[in-house]
Amino acid sequence: MTGFGNSKKKDSKRAARCNRNELVEQALSTHRSGNVQAAEQLYRKIIEGGHKSATIFTNMGVICKETRRPEEAVYYYRLAISVDPEYSDAYANLGSIYHEQGKTNEAIKYTRRAIEINPENAVAQGNMGAYLKKANKLDEALTATQKSISINPGYGPAHLNLGLILMEANQPDKAKAAVEEAIRLMPSHCLSHLTLATIYKQLGQTELALRYTLKAIELDPSCSDAYSNLGILWHMMGRLKEAYDATSKAISLSKTNQMAFRSLGAICRDLGRLDEALIAASKAVELAPDDPIAHMNLGTIYGELCMHEEAELNTMRSIAIKPDNDSARFCLSLYQLIRNNYKEGWKNFGYRSSKNGKDNTRIDTFNRLDEWNGEKGNRVLITAEQGIGDQILFASMLSEMERSCSHVTVQVDRRLVPLFKRSFRGCIEILSEDDQVDHSDFSAQIAMGDLGKHFRQHSRTFTNQPESYLIPDKQRGVAFQDLMQGSSRRRKIGLSWKSYGQKYYNRKKCIPLSQIASHIAEVDADFVSLQYGDCAMDIAAAFKICNVSITEIASLNTMNDIDGLASLISACDAVITISNITAHLAGALGVETHLLVPASPHFYWGLGKSSTVWYQSVTIYRQTSDGDWSMALQELATNLRSKRQKYS
Repeated sequence: MTGFGNSKKKDSKRAARCNRNELVEQALSTHRSGNVQAAEQLYRKIIEGGHKSATIFTNMGVICKETRRPEEAVYYYRLAISVDPEYSDAYANLGSIYHEQGKTNEAIKYTRRAIEINPENAVAQGNMGAYLKKANKLDEALTATQKSISINPGYGPAHLNLGLILMEANQPDKAKAAVEEAIRLMPSHCLSHLTLATIYKQLGQTELALRYTLKAIELDPSCSDAYSNLGILWHMMGRLKEAYDATSKAISLSKTNQMAFRSLGAICRDLGRLDEALIAASKAVELAPDDPIAHMNLGTIYGELCMHEEAELNTMRSIAIKPDNDSARFCLSLYQLIRNNYKEGWKNFGYRSSKNGKDNTRIDTFNRLDEWNGEKGNRVLITAEQGIGDQILFASMLSEMERSCSHVTVQVDRRLVPLFKRSFRGCIEILSEDDQVDHSDFSAQIAMGDLGKHFRQHSRTFTNQPESYLIPDKQRGVAFQDLMQGSSRRRKIGLSWKSYGQKYYNRKKCIPLSQIASHIAEVDADFVSLQYGDCAMDIAAAFKICNVSITEIASLNTMNDIDGLASLISACDAVITISNITAHLAGALGVETHLLVPASPHFYWGLGKSSTVWYQSVTIYRQTSDGDWSMALQELATNLRSKRQKYS
């Protein structure tokens, strides 16, 4: 009996093993076919039957990971390791879970173990490259990724990761080749197309970047990052509505897409929708409290809202996170200067980028004036920077430089050369910024914008600010007076109302000419255009709507002939202008100037007051809220009517 019985037990075990092996094969085949739900049921049946297999546990972990159950996945990967401590795939998969959870050190630890067990594990080598890149270990990341490709040249993710590493190493051409290979191997892979789009954006090839971003969206319409990237591209191209729509779509697909919220803040700012910009930028900071750019962007929006204390606070947080963030330090300088903190403001102003915008070279990299103690007998070179208006502003300090030097050479925009040569004499030599100079001829060198930190360190130093310091061509001024005079003896008032450029800070300071004309129609004066660019339609509209006639001097090119524009301004009795080159010219010429500025103006116009420390002849009319010019224009009209007078 026993023997029979024993014989029956052996047959039963053999049959159970056969059934289990068939079940395992069925589970593996089902999993390979892509039927994940059925495969999971079969794996569970095998596991519940007491079968302990590193492969089954690992595959079960893979399913849990794919169905977004990371903790279960970790459980099964650890079971696999307990069954077979030398099972490389389990370690590699466990590392990938930790990577997705943001636990980079753990990801590297377990992936490194997978590679120790099996150095030919191409997936583990490729993953290791990605994790090391995230840990900013680019050399090690590159080695691991290249090893993965050498093991399996057809492993697409490794080529993609190689591209990402080369992008980080600022080798965009090599990165492009690597990602193109990834796309060849994985033609339907959304992330590869999106990465190639990013490379093209970095190379300045916006149209190609747009093409590959749209392809990424076609491959995966649910990819939030692709829509976010599309929004950034539309924003770069000045297509703000499309940028807004694409970025909003990115956020609808992922409420935690921090980059999309960051971009939306910048887009809404440029649209002038500051309240919405503030909400988006605040959300970006909430999602990534350690993102220095998010804090800087939030500070910028607070600055636009004229909340300069909050702007300064958020920008300082950005700098605390990334002390070498030059852009944030420059932004901070503007908030400090507008609040009269000149000492700290000028110090941070030195972090602005170079004038031509072609690189991120800090201006004060070239500032060697700190080596100069003010002793006489020095030859100093002052280099041009920023725009023409800024150069006119900073030129107000040249006379103070002259008193301390044997010779001062000043490079400025070529359009300013005739005017500056007439205005600055003595030991001051004026050259175009395009003129070549031998730097060894000078004992010190300074960028024009850095004169402030030497001569305007506190409010009382503005007593040195000259009442006027530019000298127009008097002969041309008389000719313009004769041209404007005609039979009328009324006051001549020059008008300038717009600044070109699509950026919000350019658009926000512009005012429709017809809106100005509606408020000055009753002012007893003749009006002349000082506006550069094609403004015939604006002038025609002002006449049609408000019956205000504005003369254009057809013979004067106000864009390129700055010396002529200065002469025309000097021929006027007064000037009405927005914050552009006309405001600086009129102020530096000492002409009565009525300046209209937005709620959050450039630092040199200050806050709250109707005057500026930079130009004594300028009266400021300020917006009370962003975009609303009504009260400022009413105040302007009242002031002009009070000055009504006729000339005999």
